[in-house]
Amino acid sequence: MPTEYEEEEYVYAHCIDCGTELDEDSAWYSEHDNEYRCERHHDRHEELCAENEDDDDNGFIHNYSFKPSPNFLEDDGTASFYTPANGHTKTLYMGFELETELTRPTVVRGNSLMPGAEHVLSTINKRIGSDNVVYLKDDGSISHGFEIVSHPMTLGFAMNHFDWSGIEGLKGLGYDAWKASSCGLHIHLSRDAFADYGHMMRFFLLILKNRQQLVQFAGRESHYAKFDMDAFFNAYHDYDSGKTVRGSTLASHAKQYSTNNDRYTAINLQNNNTIELRFFRPSLLASTVKACLQFCDAAFNYTSEITLPQILQNQAIQFASFHSWVRFQGDKYRILDERIVERCGIRGEDI
Repeated sequence: MPTEYEEEEYVYAHCIDCGTELDEDSAWYSEHDNEYRCERHHDRHEELCAENEDDDDNGFIHNYSFKPSPNFLEDDGTASFYTPANGHTKTLYMGFELETELTRPTVVRGNSLMPGAEHVLSTINKRIGSDNVVYLKDDGSISHGFEIVSHPMTLGFAMNHFDWSGIEGLKGLGYDAWKASSCGLHIHLSRDAFADYGHMMRFFLLILKNRQQLVQFAGRESHYAKFDMDAFFNAYHDYDSGKTVRGSTLASHAKQYSTNNDRYTAINLQNNNTIELRFFRPSLLASTVKACLQFCDAAFNYTSEITLPQILQNQAIQFASFHSWVRFQGDKYRILDERIVERCGIRGEDI
């Protein structure tokens, strides 16, 4: 009779690129980013890493595991490393990861990533090689491109001080994001900014209960960012055994007693210091990225104000109620309001 151990399929790891369950024999480890992959994605990742090492990028594009000390970017345009300059831990800071691909090599520049990387850094950071606003990383899911990663910033900095021409200018250099299925736009929100666990749970509910409208707003639904309640509520129970426990709660996730088993959900909770929203379709248009940042800020502030009785009695968690609140804020969320009006219920091309 087979033993209990032999009856169970032991899960050693999950492929960081496709989420496939891996046993000890099928898990391939990369020293470039300290992640496990299935054989197919591992081979492709190693090829890309080798190509990037061979490419003369002058160190502009860092490897996947690169993580500098955070530079907190404030409403007034100032910045401070390590700790927020204003000293308020409850300030919401957001950081985005925008992936882009070189899809149209040019006659003059060829297939090199150098011109695009140099453009982003020299424009946004004002001087080449300074990682004070954004930095660039490679990523195994991208065929030929890079990921633009911002330092944590307030919405005020993003709207008034970030030089978006550094991203929009990539289109003229042969890059794309919206039509590149391998690319994504992920936005991280600082956990410490949430008032309490109740605030965080209301934020989760607003996202999870409005799948249809948010898919329309975001521009796509991807298996890399599933609106799947089962996936969201499955959590690691015992890392050694590879078992999962189903039925974790909003409270257990908010308190970090449990976390997603699958990181490829609309809300990824596997990061210790941030909550990551993964469902946005990437774009090189400033207005599209700004609308996504405004959504995150608005959702954070809206769910800090509504109460449980309002949710139960007045349907405050519904998207229509959220949108009414957004419009009541006046010019602060104007770009968000315009995008909700134009996209929700309407599917179209990149706007």
